[in-house]
Amino acid sequence: QIGSATGTGSPPGFGGSPFKSKLAAGQEPINLDRLVEISRERLPGAPAHIILPKDPGSAAVIRWKAPRPQDRAYIHVDMGTGDVLADYRWKDFGVIGKFVLMAVALHEGTWFGVWNQVLNSLVAFGVMGLSVTGLVMWWKRRPRGTLLAAPQPPPEARFPRGLVVLIGLFCVMVPIAGLSLLIILLVDRLMSKSIFKGERHV
Repeated sequence: QIGSATGTGSPPGFGGSPFKSKLAAGQEPINLDRLVEISRERLPGAPAHIILPKDPGSAAVIRWKAPRPQDRAYIHVDMGTGDVLADYRWKDFGVIGKFVLMAVALHEGTWFGVWNQVLNSLVAFGVMGLSVTGLVMWWKRRPRGTLLAAPQPPPEARFPRGLVVLIGLFCVMVPIAGLSLLIILLVDRLMSKSIFKGERHV
């Protein structure tokens, strides 16, 4: 939404074609073979995808989802005349649009080949490791005589303001994470009031 409002996002029709085809009454649209020809002319050698419009009056889209975001293409074709209505490439994306393309390619593991996949695998294994080590740390530090209570932090423990701000921003950007954090805080508050088994002990 910010990218659209400031003109720094993706070009129009990034998720589908907003263009209309010039089809006269009773006119047959161009066939798939013609779209394949246009794809080969504009994207020689590229394994592009052809997306036919659901509405006969709309335009078709030839999309090449290249491994590198800088090479991706989105071509809109008039189904009546076969004219190319728009040919969007890397240069047509704004700063936010380019960032989104790079983030998607990085997440999919296609940006820089096998090393991208290795990096993603390391992140995935790291998250799995944190899940296990976090459970072990909680189990070792949980108050005696309780089953679910969280460890009591030291009296001098303080969260740096910068960390609090980062957590707050993250919760706003990822609402599900913010909701999860609120639930955790609520459960911890309930346990601290001895609603669960026993009192909290240090």
